[in-house]
Amino acid sequence: MPYGTIISEPLTRFKDPVTGRQMIRVTDLAAHCHHPYFYSRMFTPDGKKLMYTSYRTGRPNAYLVDLASGRSMQLTDAKAMDGFMSTLSADGTSLFYVDGNSLMRLAIDSGKTETLYTQQPPYDERALYPGFSSDYRYVLLSQMHRDDIVKGKSGWDAFEPQFRAAPRCRLLYLDLVRGTEHVVLEEQCWLGHPQIHPKDPGLLMYCHEGPGHLIDNRMWLIRNDGTQQRPIQISNREKFGTPSKEIVTHEYFTPDGTYAAAVYLPGPTPGRIVLAALSTGDITDLGEVHSYLHFIHSPDMRYIVGDERSSAMNTAAIWVFDMATKQEMKICLHASSLKPRGASTQDAHPHPSFSPDMRYILFSSDRETSPDGNCAVYLADVNDLKQQLQTISNR
Repeated sequence: MPYGTIISEPLTRFKDPVTGRQMIRVTDLAAHCHHPYFYSRMFTPDGKKLMYTSYRTGRPNAYLVDLASGRSMQLTDAKAMDGFMSTLSADGTSLFYVDGNSLMRLAIDSGKTETLYTQQPPYDERALYPGFSSDYRYVLLSQMHRDDIVKGKSGWDAFEPQFRAAPRCRLLYLDLVRGTEHVVLEEQCWLGHPQIHPKDPGLLMYCHEGPGHLIDNRMWLIRNDGTQQRPIQISNREKFGTPSKEIVTHEYFTPDGTYAAAVYLPGPTPGRIVLAALSTGDITDLGEVHSYLHFIHSPDMRYIVGDERSSAMNTAAIWVFDMATKQEMKICLHASSLKPRGASTQDAHPHPSFSPDMRYILFSSDRETSPDGNCAVYLADVNDLKQQLQTISNR
């Protein structure tokens, strides 16, 4: 189906069975759907429309749904779109997305598309992974040499073998206005999660990817000219030991640019929220939480929303952590199986985030079809969040 095709599916409203919170299932269960990666921009600035990925055409494409009517408009008709690597521009007028080896931009009002960058040999056989500056002028890419990609495995089966292959990787920095590019860093190490600081486009963050107990250090900073490379030391192995299940992951810059935040799962103990001050390197450990797989701050930095990993996933929840009171509140069940869909490990990961007006918490889940059915996109209404957290604090 082409750009502009309208899909009319009713929004399904219900109450969460545990918390009683008002919920909306945005997408129909007849098609597999999820939203892009959790630090992508998915809402229009006014919060009235939401961009998501659907496989209703047989392959992933981007759609924009009006949250008042439930009408979705197809944005892309891509041959090989990456379902997670898409984001709206800051003003909501453009969509940036990945189609095979190319980074694309689409004008939402007209459907006009342009190719911004295409990967070239020998860095052209692994999915294009972009991180954007806040004004979308600059793009940071992590790329892997085609001869070092582990073949014959996919998903989590390829995770440790790809790390042990010590692949040749590089960070490539693009200026979309000038049409220039340059290599920031080359290492014989798996590089991932490229990100650009929200206030300073010359400050970059990336990760050494691989099993947590095997990599030297997960999180790294570097300037876009290749100088001032330094690690962010989140792991506290002196306190928690060196368990084989230690994980530092899903790092991001906080909205105000003050911290780098990350999930810290030190093994058999519950997960923790950890912040690293970018100016000093000082670590703030906010304490134990419900072992979030992913978390991210609200736009005003007051709250953190996370998705729980539990031994009983049918009871796993979306939680909000109040930065002021250091208290958690259960928002709703996500109850997602987290199971891979084919080669994709992420489709059933909730990846929660706030809408720009903080009216909703967005997440994906297979809660109604798990463990092998279609995922769907959900919204939890948190318009009364501040009042509810204050009630908890006063108890």
